[in-house]
Amino acid sequence: MITRVMPSRFAHGILGKHATERIVFWSAGNQMLKDDPIFGVGYNMFGEYCYSRAAQSSFVECYSELGFLGYFFWIGLIFVALYGLWTLKDKIIPGRAENDKFHAFMCDGILAAIAGYMAAGFFLSRAFMLHFYLLIAVSARLRFLSTNGEWLAGDIINKFFVKRIALIAVASILAIHFLAKVLWRFY
Repeated sequence: MITRVMPSRFAHGILGKHATERIVFWSAGNQMLKDDPIFGVGYNMFGEYCYSRAAQSSFVECYSELGFLGYFFWIGLIFVALYGLWTLKDKIIPGRAENDKFHAFMCDGILAAIAGYMAAGFFLSRAFMLHFYLLIAVSARLRFLSTNGEWLAGDIINKFFVKRIALIAVASILAIHFLAKVLWRFY
């Protein structure tokens, strides 16, 4: 009954045309990572392997083009920025000074912006756009201004961070890989 009322919506299967293309490109990105796991296929080379199309995911774009090494540092930027902002939130006591209110407000805003970027980046290829790196730079500057130059947890990378970042990188690659495999069954 539904296919008679809205036939164009289901003309390409349950997932639809764009979702189906996304699964194909994610699978291609996973294959690129398998072919060259350390350094990837090269910056801005995804289109050379996939009919001049985008990966339709910042995560897939990053690990297929830069390999695990580049993806580790890209995920590390996100992790350190989020961790630094989160620890800064706990350090700022709203009401202590007018600047502290502003810094707390900005901290919440930047956390939301990075989270929004990551959510949208799961479905859009925006890994190497300038606005992402500006968000990371603004988060670092906010941490510096809010603490008057004091060191916070997250400012110094240690074994804990390296292990955690590597775990997040591997887990996210595996999650996308298995998601593409599961969704491929509906294709």
